[in-house]
Amino acid sequence: YLHFIFSLTRNYKKAILISTYAIFFIFLFVDLFTSQFVVEVKPALSFKFWPIPVAIFHLFLSLCIAYVVYSTYLLYCLHQKSVGRIKTQTKYLLLGMAIGFAGGSTNYFLWYGIPILPFGNILVSVYVAMTAYAIIRHRFLDIRLVIARAIAYFLLILIISIFYVGAAFIIGTVFFGSAASGNQLFIYMVLTIIVA
Repeated sequence: YLHFIFSLTRNYKKAILISTYAIFFIFLFVDLFTSQFVVEVKPALSFKFWPIPVAIFHLFLSLCIAYVVYSTYLLYCLHQKSVGRIKTQTKYLLLGMAIGFAGGSTNYFLWYGIPILPFGNILVSVYVAMTAYAIIRHRFLDIRLVIARAIAYFLLILIISIFYVGAAFIIGTVFFGSAASGNQLFIYMVLTIIVA
C-alpha cells in the first residue's frame, strides 16, 4: 500500500521504502521460521482454528497500522491539493480504502480474545471495487496501455509458439520421417511459451 501511494503521489522516499521492505522481510522470516507470531491455534467462536498471537505479532500489527495511517495521510494530502479528475480519483480511493481497511480490521478482535466475528472482511472487496471504478470510469491509470501491451505480448508469444511448433513438426516429418505426436507437440508448445 505504501509503495502504491508513493507511486501515485510521485513522491518516492526511497530510504523509507527500502527500510519498509527490509523490516517486513524480517517479519516474514520470523513468521516462517519461528513461533514468535503465532504460537498455536485454538477454537474461537465458530472457527475451529484461530491464531493466538504472541511477542512480535503485536509489533508487526502496530507497524502495519502506522504504515496504513501514514500512507493514507499522503493520499489525503494529494487529494487536498488536487483539482479536477485527480481529486475525483483520489476521493474514490480514500473512500474505498477507509471502508476496506475498516472492514479488514475486524479480523483482529478475535486475535485479542474479543468475541466479535470478522464480519467486515467482505468490505475489503469495496476497496478493490472503488479502485477499479476509479481506474475505469475516471481514467485513474492508463488501462488502455496495459491492455495494449498485454495483447501485444500475447500475440508475440502466440506467433513464436506457432512458428516454433510448426518448424519442429515440419523438420521432424521431412528430415526424420516421423511426425510428432500430440503429446510432443504439446510439450514443444509449453517449452516455447516458457522460452518466449
